[in-house]
Amino acid sequence: MVTLSHEPFAKRLISELRSITSIDADSGAVSFSGFTFDEHTCLLADLLQWNPELPSDEARARSSNALFEASRSPGLTLDRYLAAANRLEREYLSKAPERYVLLSQVSIDGRVALPNAMLDGVTITFPKRVPASFEGAREPLMKSASHSLFAPFPKGYRWVRASVAAKSAHAAAEKALSSIELLTALWNLGLNRGKGIRWSSGRRKPVNALALSPVHTLHLPSGKAASEMWWYEPNYVGGSDIFRGEFDSPLRFANSVRERFAKLTYSAYIKDCVRYYGRATGEADWASSFMLLWQALESVTDTSRSGYAGTVRRAAFLFDDVVYHTEVLEDLRRCRNELVHQQRDPASLESKMYILKRYVEAGLVFHAAHAGHFRSLEEAGQFLDLPSDPKLLRRRLDILEKAAKFRKS
Repeated sequence: MVTLSHEPFAKRLISELRSITSIDADSGAVSFSGFTFDEHTCLLADLLQWNPELPSDEARARSSNALFEASRSPGLTLDRYLAAANRLEREYLSKAPERYVLLSQVSIDGRVALPNAMLDGVTITFPKRVPASFEGAREPLMKSASHSLFAPFPKGYRWVRASVAAKSAHAAAEKALSSIELLTALWNLGLNRGKGIRWSSGRRKPVNALALSPVHTLHLPSGKAASEMWWYEPNYVGGSDIFRGEFDSPLRFANSVRERFAKLTYSAYIKDCVRYYGRATGEADWASSFMLLWQALESVTDTSRSGYAGTVRRAAFLFDDVVYHTEVLEDLRRCRNELVHQQRDPASLESKMYILKRYVEAGLVFHAAHAGHFRSLEEAGQFLDLPSDPKLLRRRLDILEKAAKFRKS
């Protein structure tokens, strides 16, 4: 059921939209006048709380459709708007899933053996070629998409094919891309963990060795385009080098982590953290990468709302020498603040980006390695908040044992 997060404000927006509504007497077509229409509809759509099964693009489109539907005679009211939105939500939820195929590419040499993968109901394969029906349908979309990119399409990438069942093209693309992004982020995590500090010159490169194609297209199983839309990476600045190295280790690492996800009670959250890490380390702009990595560190330590001290404390707890790593993290925090407030690249930014990624990687590995040990993300956070001094831990354990005996008496 569609609900509102702020009913008084929604009523005001509806009232103002009603005042700029026109209904054609002959056709009954609805139109709106004035410069505030786009602003009001955008704000109104943000107030609607849809069923989580609806992708954000689907929800946004239905918000607009509900507005036009509710604005017909006898006129727009909040009740009519919500009724229309709920009808459109029920219509979507009642649809039977259909099969779709998303096509993309990844910067891995075609001779590297990549096994098929199943993630969250999405089957991902890496064929050497795709049928002519798919390529023919993809070609005009790629031509149109090229105008949205800052750089030419990459060359030498290999195919990625994701098969998915979903209730709409938007839902299919979102689900397929989410799974592909998770898999490639895990591969990059497996590769990146062995990388120390880097110093480089010339064109800036991201941390990640692997990158997806900047454009993804959606098809029906026949190969026909499932939508006139394409999905693209707006920050794409050029193709990555083709990875031709040894790949057995990152494959084993990714498989191990995926197995542990099944035991992790908060796996959906950590999967999002992995994806966020993958995006952060995929940025060629090192300042953006650093900022995103700091946000990823806040997420993986569950301290987004508790301030820098909590982030530093929990991240340092992951290492033996807590005092040393606390000082390092404080230096990284100052670097983060310098980026925000002075808006210029600090000295040694590339090196500090590599140091910061170490802590995010340690946090991700910690959650995977301890899958099944904690009942919730909050409980894992409480563990990271424990004292690092063994004497203090033993004293706390003595107190807890005494409390347990006291409660039994």
